[in-house]
Amino acid sequence: MSKIHQSIKFIVAVVAAIVGLYLLSFLFIFDLTRPGCAEADSFRGKLAAYGPKPREWFCSDYMGYGYYTGYEWPFYAYSPLCKMWLKWNDDLSLRL
Repeated sequence: MSKIHQSIKFIVAVVAAIVGLYLLSFLFIFDLTRPGCAEADSFRGKLAAYGPKPREWFCSDYMGYGYYTGYEWPFYAYSPLCKMWLKWNDDLSLRL
């Protein structure tokens, strides 16, 4: 094997590990069974949500009031995955 081939294999392995950890951490940080709701519980009869509800030990709700503002770090760090979750759960949530 040439050095270039080994370098490419190493880079692909590192990128795959980073992407895998990102996806696995999403499953660990969020409770995918419940939406992370905004202050207004509904809009036009649909639940208003930013994505799945973050687990309490990573991100508590806004000052204990039971809702999220959308500015919490998990919604930023996992924005693409939250948007996919909203799309898959369109009957439960409204894209904000």
